[in-house]
Amino acid sequence: METLEDFYGRRLPKERVPDVFVQQAETMPAFKKQGNSDICLRCGQKVDKATVLPTGNFYCRTCIVFGRLTSASQLCYFPQAAFPKTQCLKWLGQLTPFQKEVSDGLVDGIAKGQNMLVHAVTGAGKTEMIYQAIASVIDKGGAVCVAFYRCTCSRIMRSSARAATLSGRPRRLISTMLRSGISSARSTICTLLPG
Repeated sequence: METLEDFYGRRLPKERVPDVFVQQAETMPAFKKQGNSDICLRCGQKVDKATVLPTGNFYCRTCIVFGRLTSASQLCYFPQAAFPKTQCLKWLGQLTPFQKEVSDGLVDGIAKGQNMLVHAVTGAGKTEMIYQAIASVIDKGGAVCVAFYRCTCSRIMRSSARAATLSGRPRRLISTMLRSGISSARSTICTLLPG
């Protein structure tokens, strides 16, 4: 059974939201005008005006994999609520000095609101380097999404996260391919779909 918490941080078509929760959402049109373009508020992309339906409504081809969103659609938005503060990281492994430097840089960058990219060869320990960064957000009551381009990476992270984080604490660790149903969690591990 779905709870309001399952919808936090989500922007969903109104028809996918149970009636009992619609009243608690901020509703908005699915598209907004920006200059001469229409922008999809689900994926943020410009809409190709060639995607017109017989009804005269247009739709977003970029995020159609999640279901068709038309210019007649409404979105329901549920602001992300804070989770309880905790101490979630239970990983007992040890980082090399270089990995520790990268890990500390990630934690510092998150605290400063910076965009960051970790790029390293296979086997360099990127997954372990992000544990402390993930924990720094969850420990303060935040939510985290770790998105990978390849399914194998998200499977590895999922199994590593089960062993490393939130051990012995109430938690919901959701992994999804994004095509599946609605999910909400303190930590979401997913695989991006190729565009």
